[in-house]
Amino acid sequence: MPDSYSYVGGGVDATLRRLVAEAGYTTARSIRRGSVQDGSQRFLLRVLRVGSRLDVRNVVRGTLVPGLPGFTRLMAGTGAGP
Repeated sequence: MPDSYSYVGGGVDATLRRLVAEAGYTTARSIRRGSVQDGSQRFLLRVLRVGSRLDVRNVVRGTLVPGLPGFTRLMAGTGAGP
């Protein structure tokens, strides 16, 4: 059984969070954007949209691309990439 749940369409309230926890899930993803997570909100985890301009992998070589400040800023929660 999967251990994480995703709220389809983003509709979530306290009752649904309780039901998800009672069903045995350990976390749930909301549609709220952000990179800063709070352990007390494990049934309202935030999401990031990682676009092609923030990609960290060279698809030809299969290696990480050094020096991608946009991705670093996004993960640090200090803004979007260039």
